[in-house]
Amino acid sequence: MNNQLPFLLYKTNRREFLTKTCAICWSTLFFPEANNNDNKMVHCCKLECDHMFHNNCINQVINTNHLNCPECRNAIDTNKIKNLDKSLELAIRDDAFNHNEVDETLREQFVNSGLKVDDYPYHKLVFERWLSEAKDEAKSESIIIKG
Repeated sequence: MNNQLPFLLYKTNRREFLTKTCAICWSTLFFPEANNNDNKMVHCCKLECDHMFHNNCINQVINTNHLNCPECRNAIDTNKIKNLDKSLELAIRDDAFNHNEVDETLREQFVNSGLKVDDYPYHKLVFERWLSEAKDEAKSESIIIKG
């Protein structure tokens, strides 16, 4: 699996971006699952070993005094956990801009300030599109495996 930051992965390997899961909860890593009705931005982090998880998931692991990466068992240095929100925010904005879901006023506001994705409704459209694309990827993969 590729361990690029979310925005780079979104730009270079969209299929993997859409299908990457958190190894703790097994939900999609970069956008909410269909049963998550609030459609809020997912918060992710990257450990020093380059494995990525949902913030809530890895925090639960750390809070139970398990200080090893759930994937590779390397020690977790809590001071070196990298927040991936800005990289994921770039992917969401890029997708919304590419699909003309951001009007010119909002586009100017984003250029001139540090507005957060959660503050605007277009992220819901992006997450719905990504979920649909991920389902399509899963279907095509099962056809390839069966076929």
